[in-house]
Amino acid sequence: MSGIIVETAGCVAYEEGGRLHLAERSTGGRLVGAFVVGLLTLVLGANGVVQLALSLSRGGGSLVLGLVLLGLAALLVPVLVLLVRSYRRARGAGVAALRPLLTIDLARGVLMAGTGQDLCPLGVTRTKRAFQLGSSNRALELQWPGGSVVVARGSPFAGDVGPIEQLLHARGIAAGS
Repeated sequence: MSGIIVETAGCVAYEEGGRLHLAERSTGGRLVGAFVVGLLTLVLGANGVVQLALSLSRGGGSLVLGLVLLGLAALLVPVLVLLVRSYRRARGAGVAALRPLLTIDLARGVLMAGTGQDLCPLGVTRTKRAFQLGSSNRALELQWPGGSVVVARGSPFAGDVGPIEQLLHARGIAAGS
Protein backbone atom coordinates (compact mmCIF):
# COMPACT_ATOMS: atom_id res chain seq x y z
CA MET A 1 0.00 0.00 0.00
CA SER A 2 1.41 3.39 -0.93
CA GLY A 3 0.47 6.77 0.39
CA ILE A 4 1.81 10.30 0.12
CA ILE A 5 3.44 11.40 3.36
CA VAL A 6 4.61 14.87 2.38
CA GLU A 7 4.21 16.96 -0.76
CA THR A 8 5.90 20.34 -0.89
CA ALA A 9 8.42 22.32 -2.94
CA GLY A 10 7.89 20.13 -6.00
CA CYS A 11 8.82 16.95 -4.10
CA VAL A 12 6.48 14.10 -3.24
CA ALA A 13 7.54 11.65 -0.53
CA TYR A 14 5.54 8.43 -0.45
CA GLU A 15 5.97 4.98 1.02
CA GLU A 16 5.57 1.60 -0.60
CA GLY A 17 6.26 -1.28 1.70
CA GLY A 18 9.53 -0.61 3.49
CA ARG A 19 10.70 1.97 0.98
CA LEU A 20 10.42 5.74 1.00
CA HIS A 21 10.34 7.24 -2.49
CA LEU A 22 11.18 10.83 -3.36
CA ALA A 23 9.67 11.95 -6.66
CA GLU A 24 9.30 15.24 -8.48
CA ARG A 25 5.87 16.60 -9.35
CA SER A 26 6.23 19.47 -11.80
CA THR A 27 3.37 21.80 -11.00
CA GLY A 28 5.30 25.00 -10.28
CA GLY A 29 5.04 26.42 -13.80
CA ARG A 30 1.30 25.91 -13.94
CA LEU A 31 0.83 27.49 -10.53
CA VAL A 32 2.97 30.52 -11.36
CA GLY A 33 1.23 30.84 -14.72
CA ALA A 34 -2.21 30.75 -13.07
CA PHE A 35 -1.10 33.37 -10.55
CA VAL A 36 0.24 35.72 -13.23
CA VAL A 37 -2.76 35.31 -15.54
CA GLY A 38 -5.15 35.70 -12.59
CA LEU A 39 -3.41 38.85 -11.41
CA LEU A 40 -3.39 40.28 -14.93
CA THR A 41 -7.10 39.47 -15.33
CA LEU A 42 -7.88 41.19 -12.04
CA VAL A 43 -5.85 44.31 -12.87
CA LEU A 44 -7.29 44.65 -16.38
CA GLY A 45 -10.84 44.02 -15.19
CA ALA A 46 -10.59 46.44 -12.27
CA ASN A 47 -9.12 49.18 -14.45
CA GLY A 48 -11.80 48.55 -17.07
CA VAL A 49 -14.53 48.96 -14.44
CA VAL A 50 -12.91 52.17 -13.14
CA GLN A 51 -12.66 53.61 -16.67
CA LEU A 52 -16.31 52.75 -17.36
CA ALA A 53 -17.47 54.22 -14.05
CA LEU A 54 -15.52 57.43 -14.60
CA SER A 55 -16.76 57.82 -18.17
CA LEU A 56 -20.38 57.26 -17.14
CA SER A 57 -20.11 59.77 -14.28
CA ARG A 58 -18.35 62.28 -16.55
CA GLY A 59 -15.23 62.09 -14.43
CA GLY A 60 -12.85 61.91 -17.36
CA GLY A 61 -12.61 58.17 -17.92
CA SER A 62 -12.66 56.62 -21.37
CA LEU A 63 -15.61 54.42 -22.35
CA VAL A 64 -13.62 52.80 -25.19
CA LEU A 65 -10.60 52.12 -22.96
CA GLY A 66 -12.85 50.64 -20.27
CA LEU A 67 -14.51 48.30 -22.77
CA VAL A 68 -11.15 47.26 -24.25
CA LEU A 69 -9.73 46.50 -20.79
CA LEU A 70 -12.81 44.50 -19.81
CA GLY A 71 -12.63 42.63 -23.11
CA LEU A 72 -8.98 41.73 -22.52
CA ALA A 73 -9.80 40.55 -19.01
CA ALA A 74 -12.64 38.43 -20.39
CA LEU A 75 -10.27 36.86 -22.93
CA LEU A 76 -7.88 35.86 -20.13
CA VAL A 77 -10.53 34.08 -18.05
CA PRO A 78 -10.55 30.89 -20.18
CA VAL A 79 -6.73 30.80 -20.07
CA LEU A 80 -6.88 31.07 -16.29
CA VAL A 81 -9.45 28.28 -16.09
CA LEU A 82 -7.28 26.02 -18.29
CA LEU A 83 -4.19 26.67 -16.16
CA VAL A 84 -6.04 25.97 -12.90
CA ARG A 85 -7.56 22.77 -14.29
CA SER A 86 -4.17 21.62 -15.56
CA TYR A 87 -2.61 22.30 -12.14
CA ARG A 88 -5.38 20.43 -10.31
CA ARG A 89 -5.12 17.49 -12.72
CA ALA A 90 -1.35 17.25 -12.25
CA ARG A 91 -1.64 17.67 -8.47
CA GLY A 92 -4.40 15.07 -8.26
CA ALA A 93 -2.46 12.37 -10.12
CA GLY A 94 -1.64 9.43 -7.89
CA VAL A 95 1.79 8.07 -7.03
CA ALA A 96 1.59 5.65 -9.96
CA ALA A 97 2.09 8.63 -12.29
CA LEU A 98 5.31 9.66 -10.53
CA ARG A 99 8.83 8.50 -11.32
CA PRO A 100 11.05 8.36 -8.21
CA LEU A 101 14.27 10.39 -8.14
CA LEU A 102 15.59 8.48 -5.14
CA THR A 103 14.40 5.60 -3.00
CA ILE A 104 15.34 4.91 0.59
CA ASP A 105 15.20 1.23 1.48
CA LEU A 106 14.53 1.54 5.20
CA ALA A 107 14.84 -2.19 5.90
CA ARG A 108 18.31 -2.46 4.32
CA GLY A 109 19.44 1.08 5.24
CA VAL A 110 20.38 1.93 1.65
CA LEU A 111 19.89 4.96 -0.59
CA MET A 112 18.93 3.90 -4.10
CA ALA A 113 18.61 5.70 -7.42
CA GLY A 114 15.11 5.97 -8.86
CA THR A 115 16.04 3.12 -11.18
CA GLY A 116 16.66 0.80 -8.21
CA GLN A 117 20.46 0.86 -8.27
CA ASP A 118 22.10 1.00 -4.81
CA LEU A 119 23.97 4.27 -4.29
CA CYS A 120 25.26 4.16 -0.71
CA PRO A 121 24.40 3.27 2.90
CA LEU A 122 22.09 5.75 4.63
CA GLY A 123 24.77 6.43 7.25
CA VAL A 124 26.86 8.44 4.79
CA THR A 125 23.92 10.33 3.27
CA ARG A 126 23.36 13.96 4.30
CA THR A 127 20.82 16.69 3.60
CA LYS A 128 21.99 20.16 2.70
CA ARG A 129 20.14 23.33 1.88
CA ALA A 130 21.51 24.75 -1.34
CA PHE A 131 21.38 28.22 -2.88
CA GLN A 132 19.03 28.68 -5.84
CA LEU A 133 19.74 31.31 -8.43
CA GLY A 134 16.65 33.47 -8.89
CA SER A 135 14.93 32.52 -5.63
CA SER A 136 15.22 33.61 -2.04
CA ASN A 137 14.19 30.10 -0.97
CA ARG A 138 16.68 27.28 -0.65
CA ALA A 139 16.69 23.94 -2.41
CA LEU A 140 17.16 20.66 -0.54
CA GLU A 141 19.94 18.43 -1.74
CA LEU A 142 20.74 14.86 -0.74
CA GLN A 143 24.48 14.27 -0.74
CA TRP A 144 26.56 11.11 -0.52
CA PRO A 145 30.19 10.33 -1.32
CA GLY A 146 30.49 10.72 -5.06
CA GLY A 147 27.11 12.32 -5.77
CA SER A 148 24.17 14.50 -4.92
CA VAL A 149 20.63 15.19 -6.12
CA VAL A 150 18.35 18.18 -5.56
CA VAL A 151 15.13 16.62 -4.28
CA ALA A 152 13.09 19.77 -3.53
CA ARG A 153 13.17 23.37 -4.72
CA GLY A 154 11.59 25.80 -2.30
CA SER A 155 9.56 28.69 -3.64
CA PRO A 156 6.82 31.06 -2.49
CA PHE A 157 4.42 29.17 -4.76
CA ALA A 158 5.43 25.55 -4.18
CA GLY A 159 6.33 25.75 -0.48
CA ASP A 160 9.36 25.34 1.75
CA VAL A 161 11.73 22.36 1.79
CA GLY A 162 11.44 22.04 5.59
CA PRO A 163 8.80 19.27 5.69
CA ILE A 164 10.81 17.04 3.33
CA GLU A 165 13.99 17.73 5.29
CA GLN A 166 12.28 16.84 8.60
CA LEU A 167 10.92 13.62 7.10
CA LEU A 168 14.37 12.59 5.88
CA HIS A 169 15.91 13.35 9.27
CA ALA A 170 13.20 11.29 10.96
CA ARG A 171 14.08 8.38 8.61
CA GLY A 172 17.75 8.40 9.61
CA ILE A 173 19.40 10.79 7.17
CA ALA A 174 21.64 13.27 8.98
CA ALA A 175 21.85 17.00 8.37
CA GLY A 176 24.90 18.10 6.44
CA SER A 177 27.26 20.88 7.34
